[in-house]
Amino acid sequence: MSTSTTKTNTNAVISLCLGIVSLILPFVGLLVGVIGIFLAKSALTQIEQSSEAGKGIASAGLVCSVIGIVLQLLLIIGGLSLVFFSIA
Repeated sequence: MSTSTTKTNTNAVISLCLGIVSLILPFVGLLVGVIGIFLAKSALTQIEQSSEAGKGIASAGLVCSVIGIVLQLLLIIGGLSLVFFSIA
């Protein structure tokens, strides 16, 4: 019985973890999300060039990172607007 296992790309797994963290942590999630995007793009490029697994994981990491960045920016804009408009 032979089992064919392909290695999952490490950058894909890390990008998914960072994408999830960017959704959860306020303010720090912005930086973590940017790093997650770069790692996801790197993982997708590596997966295209090699026969590694993890394309779906890298795509999920990319999506989570982008959503995390958007949520963090909305949080920052909302906080700033509360500060500026509550003074009046």
